[in-house]
Amino acid sequence: MKSLKNILSWVMIVSLVLLGFPIVPGIAQTSLTSASATISDSAPAATGVTYRFDFTTTVNLTAGETIDITFPAAYAGLLPAAGNVTCPANSTSSVAGLIVTCTVEAGQTVVAGALTVTAANVENPAKVAAAGIADVYRIDIETDADESVQVMVAIIESVVVTATVDATLSFTISGVASSTAVKNTTTNVTSTTTTIPFGVLPVGSSVVAAQDLTVATNASEGYTVVVFQDQDLTSAAADTIKCFDEATCVPYTATIAWDFPTGLLDDEDTYGHFGFSSEDQGVAATCQDPALGTGYYGAKAADLWAGFSSTTQAVVMCHTGPADGTTEHKGATRVGYRVEITALQQAGEYTNTLTYIATPTY
Repeated sequence: MKSLKNILSWVMIVSLVLLGFPIVPGIAQTSLTSASATISDSAPAATGVTYRFDFTTTVNLTAGETIDITFPAAYAGLLPAAGNVTCPANSTSSVAGLIVTCTVEAGQTVVAGALTVTAANVENPAKVAAAGIADVYRIDIETDADESVQVMVAIIESVVVTATVDATLSFTISGVASSTAVKNTTTNVTSTTTTIPFGVLPVGSSVVAAQDLTVATNASEGYTVVVFQDQDLTSAAADTIKCFDEATCVPYTATIAWDFPTGLLDDEDTYGHFGFSSEDQGVAATCQDPALGTGYYGAKAADLWAGFSSTTQAVVMCHTGPADGTTEHKGATRVGYRVEITALQQAGEYTNTLTYIATPTY
């Protein structure tokens, strides 16, 4: 390691010149140029920190000559082993006390120019100055070619940034007019936000209604919308219109094409049935991007339907991230409802109640 003795001697010689005395011949140190020290983490007592030193030399270094990087006393015991030091090509690293050294190998030369020495796995000193005021440390870099420079590093507390985003959710149900396309068919009644008025059911042809659903949320893991009924369509006399298909209650996970009821005498399960479907193509075992497939309900216009099994909740809409309430399959969809009876379905006014639940996952 070089001391400041040569520098002080040079200052004295300059003073003598000013007094008119002759200059004593000697060797002066030259500054390394373009020098910088970059650290990967400036937090006090941070571990695993990488210190990178970049500088430019003007003189070739030959076998046995060194580049010495001297840390201040605050780094005692905090420097890494030699194996964590990367030296310029043709030189070997070593660490002793507070000095990181790169020694030119036998028969080799470190050519003058831009060089880099990296010390990984350094531990930063603990904080000394008050909070918000950096501890600044000088690190000396010098070579056996009498070139030297000082660089600085600043150790200061990390700044913790916090912010809060309020959770948001909006869920809407809208009626759909008659003569609107839904699931490979067309509505023939007009629904509202709170009613699906099928009216007087004709024999032998289905009646179709629909509702539009939208979800807007900033939930990071998206949302799921389910629908369920409180009972089968039931009359005052306790007669029922069975679930599609003829009381087999086709699950939404195994939808099938719409089928008319067969109307077998003395088999009430065949007198009529009620079903539903969704145009959301992302509904699957794990909610998916529609680009990956068509999910349980098939393509938007696929003729695939399910039945309500008692009060079991059926997923009719989902997405895996934030939703804008307008993009199809990712915040908006249409759900269809369909009923068909035969001449054997008992007379009466039938009713049930559908309930939607929207659940975001933040």
